[in-house]
Amino acid sequence: MKRTINLTLGRKRVDGALRKIFYATVVVFIISVVISLGLITYRLILKGTYDSLESREQELNSQLLAQQEKKDKLLEIKSRISEVRKILSNRAPMTVRIDTLSSIVPLTSQVNSLAGDDVDVQMTIESEDLASLSELLEQKIAELASDKKKGIKRIEMRSFGLNPKTLKYSISFGIEFI
Repeated sequence: MKRTINLTLGRKRVDGALRKIFYATVVVFIISVVISLGLITYRLILKGTYDSLESREQELNSQLLAQQEKKDKLLEIKSRISEVRKILSNRAPMTVRIDTLSSIVPLTSQVNSLAGDDVDVQMTIESEDLASLSELLEQKIAELASDKKKGIKRIEMRSFGLNPKTLKYSISFGIEFI
C-alpha cells in the first residue's frame, strides 16, 4: 500500500502566498521610497522658499529703516519750520515796516543807516540826484504818511544837507509807527 503524499500542491500554494506577500512588500517599499523622495523634494522647495523670503524680509527691513530715517528727518524739518514760523510771526511787524520804508527809497539813492525799534525808526538816505530826493520828500513820504494801513503815526525830517566826504546829498528822517 502505497499512499503517496502530494507535497507539490501545498508547496505551490505556499509559494504563491509568499509571492503575494513579497510583491506587496515591494509595492509598499516602493510607495514608501516615492513618498520619502516627495517629502524630501517638498522640504527642499520649502527651504529655498524660506531662504528667498528671509532675504526679501531683510531687504524690506532695510528699506523700512531708510524710510523711517526719512520720516524722522521730515518730522524734524516740520518742527523747524513751525519754529521759524513762530519767529517770523513775532518779527513780521518790523520786516513789514522795513519793506515799506525800502519801497520809497529812489533807485538812484542808497540807504546809509537804518536804526530803530518796534515804534520808532530812523533812516538816512544819500543820493547824488537832488531831484530824486525832492520827489521822495514831496510825493513818496506824503503818500506813505497818508496810507493808514501802513500803521505810520508820524514822519519827521531830522536833517538835510550835503555830505562833505562823499559830496552827496543826505536826508535823515524818523518814522513813528502806531
